[in-house]
Amino acid sequence: MAEREEYFFYKKINTKKRFLTSFLFFFGVTLSILMLVLFLSNPPKNFPLNTTITISEGQSLYGVAHTLKEKGIIKSPFLFINYVIAFEGERHIKAGEYLFDESLSTLKIAHRLANGKYNIVSTTVTIPEGFNIFEIATRLAEKLPDFNEEEFIALAKTKEGYLFPDTYHFLPTTKLETIIKTMEENFDSKIQTIRNDVQTFGKPLSDITTMASILEEEAVTFDDRRVVAGILWTRLEIGMALQVDAAFVYVPEVDNRNTYELTQDDLKVESPFNTYAYGGLPPHPITNPGLESLRAAVMPIESEFLYYLSDKKGGMHYAETFEEHIKNKHLYLD
Repeated sequence: MAEREEYFFYKKINTKKRFLTSFLFFFGVTLSILMLVLFLSNPPKNFPLNTTITISEGQSLYGVAHTLKEKGIIKSPFLFINYVIAFEGERHIKAGEYLFDESLSTLKIAHRLANGKYNIVSTTVTIPEGFNIFEIATRLAEKLPDFNEEEFIALAKTKEGYLFPDTYHFLPTTKLETIIKTMEENFDSKIQTIRNDVQTFGKPLSDITTMASILEEEAVTFDDRRVVAGILWTRLEIGMALQVDAAFVYVPEVDNRNTYELTQDDLKVESPFNTYAYGGLPPHPITNPGLESLRAAVMPIESEFLYYLSDKKGGMHYAETFEEHIKNKHLYLD
């Protein structure tokens, strides 16, 4: 009986030892794993402060993780991926430009990217109606640091007329291509609001946009723009030159092209933008028109007028004949 009790006593002791040994083993493994996770989650020693990382639309979570690893922002792509998934951001990681101006753990970086916390303050830029690409470039350069005006103009030269004037919010690091694309997409969206009028009018959108770009410079009010649109469309129909001074902004030989105070020599310059010497519309828009001018272009008011001028106060004066037009010049401009 005593031997049996002694057997169970030692068996109990051995069971406790095995339990304690197993506990210590798993505790040690768990602690090691936690320490490893903590180490890998901490920022790299040489965290690249003030670095901007661009996450592209459609970029995979795996690709993002390895980009961050290559840039020295995280230590472990594996942990980053799992943290993002934990935030339910696997398929919703936000594309854009992220500024890392402080050392962050992998956990915090994962949270930022899963929630689109870019840490970059956007800049508000207002582009007035009727600005051409040269004026847009100047305005953007005033607002955005390190903006390259010449490169923007080179990229936008085929986009004149289709960069919709509006208020935009751009990040300081936004690429020129993205700025242009954003303004183009805004134009596409706005033109849909008058799609029926455009289709009913029956002229190509390129002609309508070019006419609207002229109206921005030729008249101020919506009604006056409609009257001027009627006059200019009529001139085109009867083969009369448009005689629009504003188009000379695209004639490099004319030094005063920004004031539209043309001389007789200016009117002799050979250029398709010389709307005195060449018939038809200019080769492309001369400004970027707003929605009101686009509407005026497809809603012209028909009249007997063939001539118009704007006085020094912006008032419009119309004439049916050239003789009446000359009288108006003497009355309102001399």
